[in-house]
Amino acid sequence: MAEWSAGQRVRLVQDHRAPDRPALRVKVGDVVTLGKNDDKTWPAFIWAVDAAGVGGWVPERYFRRLDEAGAAEVVHDYDTTELSADEGSVVEVVDVDVDSGWLWCRADDGAVGWVPILALEQLEPR
Repeated sequence: MAEWSAGQRVRLVQDHRAPDRPALRVKVGDVVTLGKNDDKTWPAFIWAVDAAGVGGWVPERYFRRLDEAGAAEVVHDYDTTELSADEGSVVEVVDVDVDSGWLWCRADDGAVGWVPILALEQLEPR
């Protein structure tokens, strides 16, 4: 199993495109409405919608449920921004979330965002 760490350079083995919707950015203490996750590929995530109506996929462990209707308090800051990059691009790992299957990466042009681990390969073993 690969070990991922901040500062590591990795290469995309397939294109990754960010979804065509605004990124959801939540902070500790925010209250959101949670939906469901029936996605077998990304079981750690749940759909969350903020007070302004912006929605996005966030790791479910970042919430504390407040009621049965779906209200939840954010217990960990999160930004759903994804990094669009082409196959063969080399990016730097900034943050690692192996439990969710994604890495927060920075491209050479300074753009940052999440990239799924399944789209990446290590350049040098750690």
